[in-house]
Amino acid sequence: MAVLVGVIGVAATAVAISAKQEKIAWLQREILAAEGKIEDKEKEIKVIQEARSILTTLRDSNLDTISADIILVDNFWPRIKADTFALLDYVEDGTAFEYTEDVMEYGIDTYNDLGVYVADYGRSIIGGMTAEEKKSS
Repeated sequence: MAVLVGVIGVAATAVAISAKQEKIAWLQREILAAEGKIEDKEKEIKVIQEARSILTTLRDSNLDTISADIILVDNFWPRIKADTFALLDYVEDGTAFEYTEDVMEYGIDTYNDLGVYVADYGRSIIGGMTAEEKKSS
């Protein structure tokens, strides 16, 4: 009988050790998965920090022109709105076709220049962020 109790005790200990080893293996897999997520987040943080640095440098090097450029865009906006509503009024009336032609000739060139500037500015920001993202990859 004592031998049977000893065998049962050894078997129970083996089962407990096996269960603990399974738990340890599961925890190690969880830790590896969490570490992978941490590394991904660290890469994202690095890209954001580098993009912020580039934008700060861009801002600092162009601070005078950025303020002037924002004012330029801000000054154009009311004009764009006014032209749009005036054009809408004439379209709804069906009158003043000559005015529409003038707006089309002058307005398209004016707004096109503004659009080109804004597009170039946006591309420079995106280019800086893309370059930093490629560096960190």
